[in-house]
Amino acid sequence: MVRTERLQRTDRLLAAWLVALLSVALAPAAPFGGLSAVAAEATTVDLSPEAGSGPTGDVVVLTARVYDENGDLYAGAGTSTHVRFFFDSSSPNDIDSPGNSSDLDCMTGILGLCTVSYVATAPGTDVVCAVLAGPTSQCDDEAVGDAERDDRADAVQHTNPGMPLPTPT
Repeated sequence: MVRTERLQRTDRLLAAWLVALLSVALAPAAPFGGLSAVAAEATTVDLSPEAGSGPTGDVVVLTARVYDENGDLYAGAGTSTHVRFFFDSSSPNDIDSPGNSSDLDCMTGILGLCTVSYVATAPGTDVVCAVLAGPTSQCDDEAVGDAERDDRADAVQHTNPGMPLPTPT
């Protein structure tokens, strides 16, 4: 009989712990010092490097960083953002994807940034615009050197003077 009472007490104790754990797990999270809630949405993009140069045949790497409405890097679980890249039609290395299809694209994942690359096979200056969402016409209003992190588009340029990379022998 003593054993049964002890088992009943253990069962009640386990049930109480289970209720306590579930209430903590299911309670809405309140912001505490040091913890911050995920931002409501990605609002601006910054593409870098702003201006680059390299020889013909060089690989050009562009990095897009996405920021929230507070100006913080939009990173963490559940923040992966699709960034689309479009070459200006005057760019010698324009990939020229049909219609509104992006020339390049990437997802930021939990880091809040992503990279794309292309080979600069033709000499000249490429202008590439990154867009978070919305129409590609946002690139029409975004010049290289415009204010950074103020909208959903950013443009950069890469100059390729036409000197080819030496062929390995």
